[in-house]
Amino acid sequence: MGECFEAIGLSLPNTAARDQLVEYVDTTGTRSSIYRRGAFIHGRCLRLGDGLEVWAVLYETSKGLFCADCRPGFRSKRVYSVSPWELAEIDEEGGAILTGRLNGTTTNVALELQNLTELDSRVFEQSSLNISLAGLAYQCRFAKQTKAPRLALTSRGSENDYSITGSIVDFRMLRNRLSGGDIVVADVDVGMMNLEVVVNLDDLGDRPKVGSILRASIWLQGHVLDERLLNTRYEGVDREIASAQHWSMLKREN
Repeated sequence: MGECFEAIGLSLPNTAARDQLVEYVDTTGTRSSIYRRGAFIHGRCLRLGDGLEVWAVLYETSKGLFCADCRPGFRSKRVYSVSPWELAEIDEEGGAILTGRLNGTTTNVALELQNLTELDSRVFEQSSLNISLAGLAYQCRFAKQTKAPRLALTSRGSENDYSITGSIVDFRMLRNRLSGGDIVVADVDVGMMNLEVVVNLDDLGDRPKVGSILRASIWLQGHVLDERLLNTRYEGVDREIASAQHWSMLKREN
């Protein structure tokens, strides 16, 4: 998992560095909790801005409290729907894997669910879930030759490890406010969608260009959006769009 932290610009060279990060996230992160099968699972989310996050998950029973997991995250603003879907929770490891079919495709994806502890459990009564989705790249390089776009599971052993190949259709630069590292968020055409891929600029070795072919190994992760989280995503009217265009969207043909 340390290599995935590199994707968002953090280096965890040893256990002591990880423990220090967990302590910082525990004391400063946003808190949420759920109760599962005789234990409390506490989520701590440290928001670093522009969607970059670090999650610490604590597992508490009558025997005590211990850190179950610490992982990097990126909260994309792009919303997808999956149906049907299946959720596998791993309580003592603080994890959950969500598997579902992307609406409008025949493709199933498996992602690490970051925000299980901040959700209203009633969201899981729905047949279709709204999710945000992004990949954290732990290995990446530019390809010199054009390759067919792909998103494929790897044999690495984790349910949400994928290899991707695709052209960069857009990108933006972010700064990790904790480490000062430069981060690239690239829109990569992987065939059935443009997937946001988070890459440490140092790992790429050069600033990306639109049209470049990116090959990467990614850790696919995301967030489920319940009604409350969907409502908080509203950011107002885009002032770059003319008012007449807003009204045209409401026009009904009789």
